[in-house]
Order: sequence, then structure tokens, then C-alpha cells
Amino acid sequence: MSEKTLMEMTSLDVRAEFGWRRRLRRATVVSCFLAAAGLRLVALDRYPTPLHQDELSDIYDGYSIATTGADRAGDDWPILVRGMGPGDYHPGLYAYLAAASTWIGGFSVWWGRLPAALAGIATVWFVYATGRRILGDAGGLLALAFITFSPIHIQYSRQAHQGACLVPLFVILCTYTCIRAFDRMRSIRPSIPWSSILLCGFVLGFSTNCYAGQRLTALLFALFALAWIIAHAAAARCRARRVIAVAPAFVLAVVLGASPQLYAVASEPAHFFARGETTFFRFSSGPRWWLETLGTNLLANLDPRYLFLSFGEYHTLSIARLGAVMLPFFYVGLVACCVIPFLRRRLDLALIPAAMAFSLLPGLATEGQPSPMRTSGVWALYPIVGAHGAVVIHQLILHPLWSRARSLVQRRPLPDGRGPVSAVILLAISVNGVWDVQRYLASPAMHARAAQPQFVALGDWVREHGAGYDRIYVAAEGLFGHLYLAAFSGMSSSEYRAAPRDAAVRGLGWEKPTRFGRFFFQAYERAAEDWSASPQTERWLVLAAEGPLAEFGPARLPPLARGD
Repeated sequence: MSEKTLMEMTSLDVRAEFGWRRRLRRATVVSCFLAAAGLRLVALDRYPTPLHQDELSDIYDGYSIATTGADRAGDDWPILVRGMGPGDYHPGLYAYLAAASTWIGGFSVWWGRLPAALAGIATVWFVYATGRRILGDAGGLLALAFITFSPIHIQYSRQAHQGACLVPLFVILCTYTCIRAFDRMRSIRPSIPWSSILLCGFVLGFSTNCYAGQRLTALLFALFALAWIIAHAAAARCRARRVIAVAPAFVLAVVLGASPQLYAVASEPAHFFARGETTFFRFSSGPRWWLETLGTNLLANLDPRYLFLSFGEYHTLSIARLGAVMLPFFYVGLVACCVIPFLRRRLDLALIPAAMAFSLLPGLATEGQPSPMRTSGVWALYPIVGAHGAVVIHQLILHPLWSRARSLVQRRPLPDGRGPVSAVILLAISVNGVWDVQRYLASPAMHARAAQPQFVALGDWVREHGAGYDRIYVAAEGLFGHLYLAAFSGMSSSEYRAAPRDAAVRGLGWEKPTRFGRFFFQAYERAAEDWSASPQTERWLVLAAEGPLAEFGPARLPPLARGD
């Protein structure tokens, strides 16, 4: 056999081996992505139990915008929407997403939560794309597996809360577009990739529309990216005109994306800063106190029990955080993310720890830490950190010095361990993820935390059987009951805005209504007193959390026919 024929056969074998590995990797990626989509879409209207009041607020605002062009407060095409009361205004991006979904399918829990699930699926994809760009194929696949089975991200992707589902998406999207722009600047020097830079700036600016805390995160992101772009453009010896023009162009793109929020801060500053005034620490406490507080809060947010071992302990819309399998990899990856960029003189790789710091800061500067919701952006970054740690450990295991030492001890050649090590990690992540899902589904108390199903059930009952009552007294405990009864009883947005109401404003700027339209939020004893003092010509009903409790009406009127 000739040497040429032998080389051709060897080349075919190599290509076949690499082709087999490529097909296997693609099949694994597709399987993980399908699993991620299923975990975020199946039974969306039942898990978690419907419905948290913040979810309902944005869903009903979206339904109102879709049907009338104004939110439930009567503001036409609002930039900031009113949540629980005059102290709870927030960006209205999710309301517009819910407007699109409810315009298609009508008001319901499933259609209201659909944008959150789609945002979660998009987050999974960008985590994979970012991990692959930074860590290669193996690192991207591990990051994909971590985010696919991340308990907190699964739960946040199934809740129509702008802080839960949109912030992780925009944080990873900002990270991806920044890294993409940085990579293109290195690869096509000394030219400037204007399209990548402008897209990065626009995404950074537009992310301010998703949540109040993201305004600060996006500002820090933009400053970091601007400094890096200018420094790299200057170091690459671009033409002076281009170096001078790149900064204003990037800033203009950021301003364009953030223009709705810039308009809001100019036109309604009280509403723009309303939420921050009730949660942020006071600046008068002094720098030493601030440093101590930020340091304490940072340690609390990185505590292993909080991140990995607290399944079932509820805190701000979350009953779990990260899978336990990630624990040994996360802290190795955290050190590697902070050290490797400087060892390799690649400051663009410092974007991951910088993005973590930018996402954590709004939470660290607020009371009540640790708070998964106020630091929700980091949950899209932690899988990449965990994957980085797995890659570093993987490289240490396969290091030539270590491999030779093991070969001498075992006195036999060692096989290539890349495939088996990655397979073991992926299998462990999958098993742990399935176990977490099973634990969650097996405990109704977990997926009912913070929900108010009693008001959802009462609203459904009123829609089916409550048309003949002039007054309905609601003796059930809970928050924001008037919106539940209005939404689920079939009250239109116009009827909602026109309904007479009496409400008291509580300490955080939240409203607690005592009357809304024909609904009165009083106990049975108050209903009996009001009936005794009334002309007794109407028909009244008292509802408890379990259903109808009592009826009041003239004796000459027959009882209402109900199907219950």
C-alpha cells in the first residue's frame, strides 16, 4: 500500500471520527434545548399555582392595552405602569408582551405567562451561545445543561413577572452582544465593526425598559463596554476619525434604546424613582457603613447554602436556586473568571465577572438581602461560571503531568478522557435536574407559595354564578383581591376604570381597597350590619375563601338557580 493511500485512509478516519463527535454534540444540544422548552412550557397555567399578584398586574395591564390602548389605570400607551399602588410604578415592557399574547388568545393564565416562557427559552439559547463563544464547544454544552435544569430559571421562566423572566434574558443578551462586538474588533483590526457596536449599544439601552434595577445594571454595562471599545480602537491604531467617532455612535445607540425610560424620567420623575425610594439604602449612612453592608450582602449572595442547598425555602418568588451538582464547579469557575482574563491579558474575558457585579449591585444596595428577585440577572450568568469551573477541572484532570503520573502508577496507557468526563458531568446534571423537578411537582406547597388561588377560584365562581348579586362581600384574606375578582369575573378594562372604589395606601405605597365596584372586602359581621341598616331591597352575597358563605335578600325573591 502506497504512502499516499495510507495518508488518505488516515484522513478519512479522522474526518469520520470528528464527524461522529460533531453529530453527537449536535444531538445533545438539540436534546437539551427541547428539554428546556418542555420544562418551561408544559402545564404553564398550573405550575406554579396561579397567580401571584405581580403576575396578574402585568397580565391584566397587557389585556387592557390590547383591548383599549390604555392600562387599567387609564394611561394611554404607558411607559411606566402602576402596580400595587402609587409607590409601585415599573417599566411596562412585560405588559406590552402580555398585550400581544392576550390579543391573540384572550385573557388567561396560560396566554399571560407565555411571554415569560418564551423569554426563558431565549435565555437558554443565549447562555449556550455565550458559553460556546467564551469556553468552546464543551463549555457551551455544559452551560446549556446547567441552565436547562436550573431550578430557579425554570421557575422564573414560568412566572409573568418582569423581574423574573426579562432581566435574565437581557443580562445574557447584553453580555453576548458585548462579547460579540469585542471579538469582531479583535478579528478585523484595524477596522471598526460598526454594526456589532451599534447593536450592542442599542441592546444595552433597551434593557432599561424591562425592570427598575436593570437601569443601573445597563448603565454600568454601557460604561464598561464604552471604555473597552475606545481603548481597543486606539490600541489597534484605527484612524483617528474612527476612534473619535466610535464613542458618540455607541452612546447614541444606547440613548436610542433607552429613550422610553429617558422620556419617563423627564416627564414623570416621581413615578420613575417611586420604587427605589422604598427599597434602597440611604446615602447618608457614610462610606464605611456602605462598604460593610455591600460586603456582607455580597457574601450572603454567594453563600453555598443559599445558592445550592436551600430547595423548598421560599424567598421572593423562588423556592430553589441552582442545582446541587454545580456546587463544586461554581466556586472554581468564579476564581477562574476573575483570574484568567488577567493571566492571558484578555480583558474582554473579564466581562463575565463584571456582568455579575453589575447584576448584583442593585440587590446589594437594597434592604432584605439576599433577594433572588433583585439579583435575577445573575441566574443567567451562573451556569456559564459553573461551566467555566468544569472546564478548568477537566483540563486539570487531563493535564500531561498528571496523566503521566497516573500512567506510571497504573503501568498502562491512559485513554483520552475528554468524552467520558463530559458525559459523566452531563449525566449528573440531568439526574439532579430530574430529581429537582420531581421534588417540586410532588409538593403542592412548593408550587402554591405566594400564589392566591382563593381569589382566582372566587373570580371564576362570580363569573359563572354571581350575575344576580348587587353586592358581594369578600371575607377572604390576601393581597390585591379586587384585581383578581375583576379579572377573573370577566370585568372589562373600561368597567375596571369606571368602578367606584375606596382604598387606603399602606407604608410601601400599596393600596388596600375596602370597596371596588360591587365588591366589598369586609367580614361577614360587617355585611350583616350593613344589611340591617339598608332598605333590604337588593340581593347580597358573602364569599369566604372556600366559596359562598351567606346570602341576604328580600324574602319575596326566589333564590338564584346555580349549577353548584
